[in-house]
Amino acid sequence: MSTAQSGIFALGTPSHAYLEFDLQRGKDAGALIKAMADVREPRTTIGGVNFVSGFRPELWRSVVPEGLPGDLTGFNQNLTGPDGYVMPATQHDAVLWLSGSSYDVVFDEARQAINALTGVTTIADEASGWPYRRYRDLTGFVDGTKNPSLLRAADVALVADGKPGAGGTILLLQQWEHDVSAWESLSEQTQERVIGRTKTDSTELDPQPPDSHVHQTDQDMFGNVFRRNMPYGTVTGHGTMFVGFCCEQRPLQAMLESMVGLKDGVRDALTRYTRPSRRRCSHQRCISVHLMDVCECDCLWIARTSKPLAGCVKSADPASLRLSRPLLTNEHHGSDRVDRGRRRRGRDCRRLQRVEANVSEGKRPRHPADDEPTTRLFASHRSGEPAALHGWGAEPG
Repeated sequence: MSTAQSGIFALGTPSHAYLEFDLQRGKDAGALIKAMADVREPRTTIGGVNFVSGFRPELWRSVVPEGLPGDLTGFNQNLTGPDGYVMPATQHDAVLWLSGSSYDVVFDEARQAINALTGVTTIADEASGWPYRRYRDLTGFVDGTKNPSLLRAADVALVADGKPGAGGTILLLQQWEHDVSAWESLSEQTQERVIGRTKTDSTELDPQPPDSHVHQTDQDMFGNVFRRNMPYGTVTGHGTMFVGFCCEQRPLQAMLESMVGLKDGVRDALTRYTRPSRRRCSHQRCISVHLMDVCECDCLWIARTSKPLAGCVKSADPASLRLSRPLLTNEHHGSDRVDRGRRRRGRDCRRLQRVEANVSEGKRPRHPADDEPTTRLFASHRSGEPAALHGWGAEPG
């Protein structure tokens, strides 16, 4: 059985870092893959940080020709809608996504990773992510209402056994920068028509506006995507990091084509508050000041970790794919919280053991969120305390 990188499904982590790299001129692609594996594996559980590494499909194929779906390509060309709206391609060679229970640990691990890769790569882009009001994005709306539950996530995200690249997944990574003043100048009713859902409880509008974001990205139409979206940035420059995993590329491509208006000539209303960003070059962050401006867009291959491929990737060698716990850290802020943190970690571990036992028997644990209109996995996290596995269902994304 092929085993996925566990960090893909490690929900409940409130601190994130997204690092993108380009291969240095004259360096070997295999050396980059080996260096990424050396960075990721020894640090998988140290400090409570999850690592997920991905590569430009063409780069991975040059080293492991049969190690991914044959028709998979990078996001190498801009998408241009009938009205001239452009969704820019800013493909890089590799991505390293770190997530953990506190940002100080994520920060330290990210610095070590960048230093370890300086011999073969240049850092192309970086961003920091964090949850906002439990399960909302920075527009104020719930993000991920129709996200597949964790019990279905592997079927949606991972390439099936027996196929090229089994156990791997396709990642679409997009960085959208918000213009908060433009968005907040709209009435709540107008915002709801743009999104296609109510703001308070995320109920779909009926009838659904044909240019609403929900309609233009309808997973019932294009296929399911497992999303791990997260707000990112600073007070003066922030937005949404779209992190979408799928077992095939077509649903991702169809969704993007629909958003720019290539499907039926109707553009996603959310992009009406956008000026097409300029792709400065692949080594620089795009400059934008408009709502939902696409600054970065990459399609990357996330390989499995069950065994080495072509002798260049170390194996994490986990026994099998299972629900990945939000790894707990020994870091703390203030000696008065040490004992409380230890007790909480003990409860978390015992609870996780019960959860995994239920999953192995095909049982779905009940969670109070099941009684609410929106089921989600991200729950409140107390600053300075270890993150816990709080629930089941759709996670903001």
